[in-house]
Amino acid sequence: MGGATSQYFGTFSESWSNPNVVPSVLDKPKHDPLFGFQNERETREIKASQDDLYWAKIPASRRDYCADHLIEFQRCRKQNYPFLSKCEHIKHEWDHCQNEDTILRMKEFERERRLLKREERKRLREEAVIQ
Repeated sequence: MGGATSQYFGTFSESWSNPNVVPSVLDKPKHDPLFGFQNERETREIKASQDDLYWAKIPASRRDYCADHLIEFQRCRKQNYPFLSKCEHIKHEWDHCQNEDTILRMKEFERERRLLKREERKRLREEAVIQ
């Protein structure tokens, strides 16, 4: 449990001391997403259309990769009210999708951070050779 906390504070403090090696959460990745991979990576696309999201009244904060699971969960809740326990398996699928999406985003952040650190090390090594 402490490992995650210490890594968070390490990245947080590094963002103050050396902001060049910590990627911004709001910006797109600076590196090629295929860099370091031999084969094509699977592209992630939202399975629900924008019209489906609109008509299901999904808020903008929930319009992510798992929105199709959320639409199915809301539909089940509406059909089975007041027996919402019948929708637990669909809620579990949505929670699982959210968890997998969070893990993937954390891995992408860490990959970008490590590539930025690699660039910084290369730049410092080249400067040392020139001097």
